[in-house]
Amino acid sequence: MVISGCGAMANGNGVKLMEEKRLVLFKAKRIDNGEWVCGDLIHEPYGTVIQYYEDETEDKGNYAKTAYKKRVKATVDPETVCQYTGWDDKNGNKIFEWDIVDCHKKRGAAFWMCKVAWNKEKARFDVITMGCAFPLFLEDSNSSIRVSSADYEVVGNIFDNPELIGGEDG
Repeated sequence: MVISGCGAMANGNGVKLMEEKRLVLFKAKRIDNGEWVCGDLIHEPYGTVIQYYEDETEDKGNYAKTAYKKRVKATVDPETVCQYTGWDDKNGNKIFEWDIVDCHKKRGAAFWMCKVAWNKEKARFDVITMGCAFPLFLEDSNSSIRVSSADYEVVGNIFDNPELIGGEDG
């Protein structure tokens, strides 16, 4: 799903600001089989679902087939819902909330395994390293270092790989 702004806007100086669009996407684990699904998050009366589309073909006879998208709604575990951050890692994988990322080559050994989490106070996604007292913005820069999402690598998530950040069995 792509969300767009409320149309063209102007700042206080009358300068027209560009309308910005971003991909709003969620992933979560299916209740029925534990597999991850990715799509639109919907809260239904019977539970939380992720809606996505699968490619389908329908045989029309005489060798004719029609291709279409089939809408699928999968009931998911609401405790595993993760929002897409809008950033992709160095391998082109989408970085989601609660992913575990590695950035030690750019930021040092303390950033070997970090989790991505929403920072409610700052209204942004942060990278939180275990043993560090302060979170860092996913995209960060200062006078001595510039770190972008392309410097990270997704290595797991807190649900499937808690041991990577000192959780279960870690």
